[in-house]
Amino acid sequence: MSKTYTSFTFRFPATVWASVPSMEPATTNGAEAFHSDFNAQFNSAHPNIFSSISILLQVQAQTYHKINSLRKHEQNYIRPQRIELKERRVKAWDELFTEERSISTYVLYMGSLNAKMNGKHY
Repeated sequence: MSKTYTSFTFRFPATVWASVPSMEPATTNGAEAFHSDFNAQFNSAHPNIFSSISILLQVQAQTYHKINSLRKHEQNYIRPQRIELKERRVKAWDELFTEERSISTYVLYMGSLNAKMNGKHY
């Protein structure tokens, strides 16, 4: 890996495989976001009918809630932890290009941030 990805002069430098982190959502495509979330709720390729119906009922309830929130002009609340995490990503990216951080420490740092976001600690 280090010979291919972890230097600006190598075949696939960070500018190719890592984009600038931003405070925007990971995707702006609503259908893509829905599909990703929907697929994550199924824990097997062929779930039984009862769990499938339960998941569909939950999706229906969430959809009703979102529609009602839009009708009431309510704004989404972004948790402070999520804001802090995104700010750390942007700062790490900036440090990478001002040479305060090496690519290998950048990759390790971003991996640990993603693990924290997903509730996993390595």
